[in-house]
Amino acid sequence: MTRYLTKAEFTKAKSALTRAKNSGDARKVVDLVDKTFAAWDDAGVAWPDDWARWQRAKDDAELALAYGTPFRG
Repeated sequence: MTRYLTKAEFTKAKSALTRAKNSGDARKVVDLVDKTFAAWDDAGVAWPDDWARWQRAKDDAELALAYGTPFRG
């Protein structure tokens, strides 16, 4: 049976992503997204419908790291 994120779990994850993006630290965003995806997989929860929000943030951060440009979230 598939378990879904509770509203509190989703809000906590979304808030953490927002804080990481606002920090301007691309490495922090990549690490957070990797940990979040791993936690969702380990817990066996269904990913939220807007999972791409996390993937986009990670892609943007990795691009900033690759090109050595500032990360602006």
